[in-house]
Amino acid sequence: MSTFWWIVILSIGPAIGVWGAWIGTRNTLRNSICDEERRFVIRSTVRGSLGMLTFLVWIMVVPQPWNWTIWAVYGPALALWIRHFNRRQKEIREQAMASV
Repeated sequence: MSTFWWIVILSIGPAIGVWGAWIGTRNTLRNSICDEERRFVIRSTVRGSLGMLTFLVWIMVVPQPWNWTIWAVYGPALALWIRHFNRRQKEIREQAMASV
């Protein structure tokens, strides 16, 4: 297989990931019910993107096979971050609905 096809194949996953993140962020912002929630979504998106980029840099910098151990930290950290995001967004929505 030529280098061109390897580049195409290895670009599909990240492209789908970026596209999915863009759609998810856009829809979450559209469905926000108050300014505080919008600010929270934007801040969380920036922080999550920086975390993802940091993870990718570490995967490339740490030599093999040790770079695979980074997944042991990243996986649980991502799950906890998503849980925190969902709970905090729910709290913000409940506060906004209670004040109306």
